[in-house]
Amino acid sequence: MRNSSTATKTDTPVMETPFSIQVVPKQVLEDRQSVRLDKALENVSGVIPAGGVGAAYGQQNGWVIRGFVTQDYYRDGMRVPSIRIADGFRELANIQKVEVLKGPASILYGRMEPGGIVNLVTKKTLDEPHTAVAQQFGSYGFYRTTIDSTGPITDDKSLLYRVNLAYENSGSYRDFVEHERVFLAPNLRWNISDRTSLDLHLEYQRSNNATDYGFLAPNNNNRPFALRNSLNLSGPNNNLDSERISFGFDRSHAFNDHWKINHRFDISYLPLSDLNPQFVPIGSRQGRTLCRS
Repeated sequence: MRNSSTATKTDTPVMETPFSIQVVPKQVLEDRQSVRLDKALENVSGVIPAGGVGAAYGQQNGWVIRGFVTQDYYRDGMRVPSIRIADGFRELANIQKVEVLKGPASILYGRMEPGGIVNLVTKKTLDEPHTAVAQQFGSYGFYRTTIDSTGPITDDKSLLYRVNLAYENSGSYRDFVEHERVFLAPNLRWNISDRTSLDLHLEYQRSNNATDYGFLAPNNNNRPFALRNSLNLSGPNNNLDSERISFGFDRSHAFNDHWKINHRFDISYLPLSDLNPQFVPIGSRQGRTLCRS
């Protein structure tokens, strides 16, 4: 990947960027068939998934970058805050590439963890018609359908569109664990002039996940009962329903071949319905005292 805009907010070659930055291009995402952001970040050194129930069972993004935990990511340079487990795993159906800036960058992005940031660069509209349909199948009833369509609306190509759609459904070897996700991302570009353009984008993601805490940690590595691995003590009504609705625009104007200004706006709405049991750990070494706070 030759150029990146995450480190300097300018389209600068990676070799000339005075920061440590690593790019996961579109070809790598396609070759690995990455459907979630955590899988895409497996290609980046110094980045590992953060632990926790949500991260393990498809309810939230979370990474450790150079030893610092973060759940926030950036979309085309704008911060997308993660509200606990409300937004689910970030869909990659409309992502062109993933850029990871390592190290502090508060001078450009404000408050952030000093380990670095994850920036998602979305797919842009094209002035030539293109449509792609993909189907994936996997273990435990996994199947996923994606549609990517783009092209001009008017003959003079002043209006362009792009629509990305994804549907995913999967089960698990664990009882009562099923995951479902719907994603829709339409994008409209208006080429006002040769130097001015306006992009309108909408993203809708709905996730239905089961929260599975697994087994309680055995005392002295001994299980008190012979329990099967598929046993889920949380029950059949243990689930998390979440939505993310995001709308925004990006207005760009080039004064000349060297100077350009971008005006961006984005707003998100995240409703959440969560129903799951909580296991209380034993807080003493003797194994007879409960923690209370």
